[in-house]
Amino acid sequence: MIADDVPTREPARLLVVDDEESVRSLVSTVLETLGGYDVDTAADGADAIDRLDGLPDGAPDLVVLDIMMPVTDGLTTLSWIRDHEYLYDLPVVMLTAKTGPGDEADGWQRGCDAYVAKPFDPEHLLEVVATTLAAGPELRIARRRERLREMLASPS
Repeated sequence: MIADDVPTREPARLLVVDDEESVRSLVSTVLETLGGYDVDTAADGADAIDRLDGLPDGAPDLVVLDIMMPVTDGLTTLSWIRDHEYLYDLPVVMLTAKTGPGDEADGWQRGCDAYVAKPFDPEHLLEVVATTLAAGPELRIARRRERLREMLASPS
């Protein structure tokens, strides 16, 4: 096989949703430059929903989602994603400063696939994104359930 005949994989498409432009820019730069991903951004949950609504074939491969945002917050956006069958398996990584046990449990209950605290380590975010993308839907759903069981079983 000649090198030109080797199929090239398209980079995974990610949607980064955060109301702070500086955070969107930083996260996008990390994911594009260090991770090689194709990144689009949304300024809040309502903007993300507009981009995702009715686009089963055009949906990103993964969403990185903040929680505290005006208009439509991240948890509402996550619930909207899980309520739509064509997006149900869309991986969602919460990237947020809301890291208390109750906050994290709420994210897992609504169906997040991973939870990364701000401020974040770029290498850790890249690892979480890569691991989440590599897991199939069944494994991600099993991980959600297990993490939620752990959160509910631990004393607050």
